[in-house]
Amino acid sequence: MTSNRVSLRVTRLASLVEAYRALLETAQGSAEWQTIREREVELRRQLESVLQEPLQRHEADAVRIQLQELLVINHALSEHIERQRSRLFSDMRHANQVRRAAVAYRHTVMG
Repeated sequence: MTSNRVSLRVTRLASLVEAYRALLETAQGSAEWQTIREREVELRRQLESVLQEPLQRHEADAVRIQLQELLVINHALSEHIERQRSRLFSDMRHANQVRRAAVAYRHTVMG
């Protein structure tokens, strides 16, 4: 693998890191989960494409650094999604409790 090719792989990884960082920012500011999911799937495909060729010894450190950054971003994204999921379930439980209370009140009043 030539040094140009190494440079291209590392450049593509760096670009993916920035794209994943932008995805995290989008997720933190939006509830467009379908769009976020579609973008994540596309980024994952790009990542798989970048990593398809065998890693060369002389590019290992640069690739490792980029992959570590991707792991950090992925962890933050996963935590954000879990917090949103928990909040959604909490909101759904609350709505269900309000609905049950309204039904019970209606039965009491109309009893």
